[in-house]
Amino acid sequence: MLLGAGALAIGACQAVTGLDDLEVVQGDGAVGQSGTAGSGGSGGSSGVGGSGGSVECKADTDCDEGNPCTIEKCASGKCQPATPKCASPQKCCPTGECAACCTDADCPDDGVDCTKAQCTDGTCTHQPDNTKCGMTELCTSTGCKARPQCSTNSDCEDNNPCTNNTCGTDNRCDFPSSCTQDQKCCTGIGCRTCCGDADCPGEPATCKAGVCNNGTCGLQSSCTQSCCSGQCKQCCADGDCPGDPASCKRGVCSNGSCGQVSTCSGATSMCCGGTCAECCAAGTADCGGTKHCCSGKCQECCGTGAQTPCDGLDDPPSCIAGVCSGGACVKQTVCQSGECCDGSGNCVSC
Repeated sequence: MLLGAGALAIGACQAVTGLDDLEVVQGDGAVGQSGTAGSGGSGGSSGVGGSGGSVECKADTDCDEGNPCTIEKCASGKCQPATPKCASPQKCCPTGECAACCTDADCPDDGVDCTKAQCTDGTCTHQPDNTKCGMTELCTSTGCKARPQCSTNSDCEDNNPCTNNTCGTDNRCDFPSSCTQDQKCCTGIGCRTCCGDADCPGEPATCKAGVCNNGTCGLQSSCTQSCCSGQCKQCCADGDCPGDPASCKRGVCSNGSCGQVSTCSGATSMCCGGTCAECCAAGTADCGGTKHCCSGKCQECCGTGAQTPCDGLDDPPSCIAGVCSGGACVKQTVCQSGECCDGSGNCVSC
């Protein structure tokens, strides 16, 4: 009989590629930073990256040069020349944000001797500095003016949330800053460590951008997936990439992009429902048309005892039958213990 109880069809057969056949899984690497740009390091015009046009790539992240002020693109499998991120006259700040200013030094003089330039969340402002005026004067948008007369503190309201309104012993108003040296004056809010995201330093090595939450600086990842030595990539190592167990494939990371390769090779190069085997479907089709597929292995026969593939070993006159044993056809007497073959195919007492 053809195929005994030992034969098993493991599942639908599908061909698998070799280990060097990498299937790329597309994915993004980075997300833009929230907020507007501002202070944190010296500013300058955005630069242009390297020559490009020669590096093999599968995604834009493969071309990342680690420069926050340039944009790298992958086209037709080649890294293209990097382009500036910021358009003139904007400056590119160390955070990678485009802004009118990155530090106080980037802000032009407003022509008023008693004000000081301040870069706040990427925008230049000019804050009054009363210390630059005389004892009986205060700084206004047009310069030092005589301090207003007053009787109480309520007579000295200047509608500036960053100053203390006080009536001095000389019955003149004084408006000293209420911000500490490390604080900024945020329009309509008051003194804070930061007014916007651009006021907060990031951590380039960990792909984290500075963010401002209610006047306090914090950090937020710039990557949607993995940070690899300061660059946002789809993956850093094979363990970051998903596999496909049902197709006998494991995830691999190549140049920051995820792909998949077969886990099946050599004698067990076929994938049968998630299991690597020599064959999948019952019968001889997966085994070259000669051997039979038995529980994922190509053998001469399946199961035990008399099997159709072993019929060629039958020798009835000699009481010999072909049987399957351990996946191979062997000769075996049909006579019981104490019996002998009479040469005519009959087992008789010895």
